[in-house]
Amino acid sequence: MVTVRAGVVLACDGIGGTLLNGESWAGWDISPGAWMGVAATWENCLYKIHVGAIHMHVGNSGYVGMVGMMGSRGHVAAALDPVACRRAGGPVNLVREILQASGRELPGEMESLRIRGTGALTRRRRNFGGHRVLTVGDACGYIEPFTGEGMAWAATGAREVVKMLPAPGESWPADLARCWRLRHHEIIGRRQRWCRGMQPMMHHPAIAAAGILVGSAMPAMAKWIARTVCKPRQKEICHDARGRFRFQRDRTKISDGDTGDRDGDAGLHVAGADSRVGG
Repeated sequence: MVTVRAGVVLACDGIGGTLLNGESWAGWDISPGAWMGVAATWENCLYKIHVGAIHMHVGNSGYVGMVGMMGSRGHVAAALDPVACRRAGGPVNLVREILQASGRELPGEMESLRIRGTGALTRRRRNFGGHRVLTVGDACGYIEPFTGEGMAWAATGAREVVKMLPAPGESWPADLARCWRLRHHEIIGRRQRWCRGMQPMMHHPAIAAAGILVGSAMPAMAKWIARTVCKPRQKEICHDARGRFRFQRDRTKISDGDTGDRDGDAGLHVAGADSRVGG
């Protein structure tokens, strides 16, 4: 057994982590009817998916995202209805059904792979921290659907929470966890509403097909939504005379980074149809 002592602990172990299992303040509020998450990585990916692109396959009981990785590896992640998963005989069988309904086949390598599960996806941490402990990234909560923006949110959260930490030797502010929760809502929580609004589309293929048609007809609107989701608004942290944190609501800064468009590489396959949206 190894014992590690630290002045500050940042819990960044996602929704399936165990770091905070013994903390009374760190319970989860799980959304009723939340879908479960599964993922797997395999070698010798035969699908023609360019690195940086994601192909999403939407079915009645879940959706499956596939990406190509460096080298010849492939990665698949899926959100599945737990009831349908049990009825199908397990996640691999349900993933196969979704892919087949979308005109794709399950990679043969996945038949023997160990599928990793995350449990219920949509959830939120009741508190974002305790004494000298703060949560970052998915450890704060998870909003379905997953399309990759969570990684950007986690990086933004890590950068911002470090700015709020007391200097070495200073006492731990009693309200720091509450202030971090407010800060998280300001820079990330509002953007997560877009994901929450997209959930019905990902749970119903007919709505997904209609959304793709609208995005194809109005690509500028689709890009605007993507940028809105992926670029958290930044607000300056200040301290009042009593040393408490407050936020300046009249200051907004949005970075001008590349959103990662790949000249039409992105694809979304809906059961019974094959629709693609290009940048």
